[in-house]
Amino acid sequence: MGRMPGWVRFLDDKRVPVVLCLLLYAAVAVRTAWLCDDAYITLRTVDNFIHGYGLTWNVAERVQTYSHPLWMFVLAAFYAVTHEAYLTTVVLSLVISVAAVFLFAFKIAPSSRAACLGIIALTLSKSFVDFSTSGLENPLSHLLLALFLVSYFHRATGPKAIFLLSLLASLIMLVRLDLVLLVFPALAQRWSETRSRQSLVALAVGLLPIVIWELFSLVYYGFPFPNPAYAKLGTGIAQTQILAQGAHYLEAVLRADRLLVGIILGAVGYALFRWRRGASPLAVGIILYLGYIVWVGGCFMVGRFFTAPFLIAVALIGLAGPRFSRKTWIIMYGLVIVLGLTSRYAPVYSSPDFGSDRFQWGFGYGIGDERLGYFQQTGLVTGGGWRARPTHKWIDDGERFRAAGTSLVSCAGVGFVGYYAGPKTHIVDILALGDPLLARLPCVHDINWRPGHFGRQAPEGYLETLRTGINQIRDPFLAAYYDTLSIITRGSIYDLRRLGIILAMNLGRYDYLLDRAEPVMLEANMADYSTPRPAGAPWWRHEHLMIPTRGVRINVGTVSHARQLDVSLDGDDDYRLIFLRDRQASDSLVISAAEHPQGGLAVHRCDIPPHAVETGFDAIVIIPHGAGRQYALGHILLLP
Repeated sequence: MGRMPGWVRFLDDKRVPVVLCLLLYAAVAVRTAWLCDDAYITLRTVDNFIHGYGLTWNVAERVQTYSHPLWMFVLAAFYAVTHEAYLTTVVLSLVISVAAVFLFAFKIAPSSRAACLGIIALTLSKSFVDFSTSGLENPLSHLLLALFLVSYFHRATGPKAIFLLSLLASLIMLVRLDLVLLVFPALAQRWSETRSRQSLVALAVGLLPIVIWELFSLVYYGFPFPNPAYAKLGTGIAQTQILAQGAHYLEAVLRADRLLVGIILGAVGYALFRWRRGASPLAVGIILYLGYIVWVGGCFMVGRFFTAPFLIAVALIGLAGPRFSRKTWIIMYGLVIVLGLTSRYAPVYSSPDFGSDRFQWGFGYGIGDERLGYFQQTGLVTGGGWRARPTHKWIDDGERFRAAGTSLVSCAGVGFVGYYAGPKTHIVDILALGDPLLARLPCVHDINWRPGHFGRQAPEGYLETLRTGINQIRDPFLAAYYDTLSIITRGSIYDLRRLGIILAMNLGRYDYLLDRAEPVMLEANMADYSTPRPAGAPWWRHEHLMIPTRGVRINVGTVSHARQLDVSLDGDDDYRLIFLRDRQASDSLVISAAEHPQGGLAVHRCDIPPHAVETGFDAIVIIPHGAGRQYALGHILLLP
């Protein structure tokens, strides 16, 4: 017989179904590609870096706002060529994501059957597809984890193999430090198989990248961890509440992506109890990592922190394939397809209209579908075609600040605003991700706090300090702390005195200044709480103001001589109201708990003390007194 034509040989090749599945994944990833606001926090640093301002976020101070240094440097390398943020980030994310899936299919999966099953699972997973783009570090973590798995299951031993594994583990830690929990048990297992002096040296040499980065971070930024770590982990919220939030995050991921959760549970269980060799350390790593995610309270982006363990779980399922019977394979394919296609969140159903109706945006407890929230503004295939740049009201704000030459802005959504405002605008991030002082102050939170969104109140005089460059912070202890912190973030890197301060700061020797400082009080405007609430209304409603134990200052907006006050407060606590003019107290009154609060708001109509009426007041401080730790204001009105 003559030689078969090339196209016939291609169709007969068992790799054809794998290639078709890979193309399906790529098509779905392109169709759902998007960027989130948080990605532009890193892109602001990238832009400053490329334009010669150093690895800064606000050019006046060295603060590490990104938690993924390797991803930041990869973005910077391409941004230096394109000088364009949106398409550069989207295309780079897509290429790296497809490369990670390609590695799984042709280097990890032992057969085309296993490869196709894995790619189908990845394509039907909402979490994995959503964060195959987004502008966050997930694609690079997927690629490096795939390379780690290729090296790990190659079963090579000796110093060279240990060096390669430790080097990949080090790079994974440079993508996100907490990802080490996924790979550490496997790395330890491989090293324990040799435990020679040469292997120990190879292990140490392979870990040099993360060691070098940490030393650089200490010298350049003054701290070993990114600023968001201090902002998010030092909130003062009880650990029991954090754990409860972590449990809610698990529940939200299950609702959004049951295919992902099912595969993770199945892979971990099978690896631990049926297939121990080589697989169990990876299963232990998944358990450690997910335990950590719960411990820190999860994330506000549903599914974001589950994509890396999901990729490992898919790989474990594929590698266990030779142990499966034909019947088992049929069941596996059926379960994956049914679980994936019966989910209303399956990415294969996504269209350019995705996100037009945001009524299903939230999963409760501050956890949301971030792609749904941003897709219409930043999706690659929305806006009637292929998008060249995102459109968002925060982008308009940033461009307006740049055009007006605004030097100082205080806001919460700082990604789009910060990048488009440019380096000449100093952004005061009230969530403290980019502010070194606010990140070290207790957060202002309520019972409805959202993961990763822990607001801070700027100390009196802090904004004036940033605006003028002269320390005007009124609290003497905070002023002294800021002076010391500024030497680290703004002083010369070559100042040897600065190195001693860095050491002392990281050892906690300046914490006493924070402990002695007056608590920063929450502020609110009376106009925002002027709608009367009925007695008995649930005090925990989102439209009510949750009052911290240190109280809240209600700004009246003008000097008032009103004689009466109508206010609703939670019914089972006492409150002291202090009337201020120009921040000086003129008089006060006490409101006692209602006799029959019934678990809701109690409405009080009170006479304002005569001295406060006579002198006038422009603010009212409300300080709770009670056995509980949950206090709320429904409304507050001034009456003639």
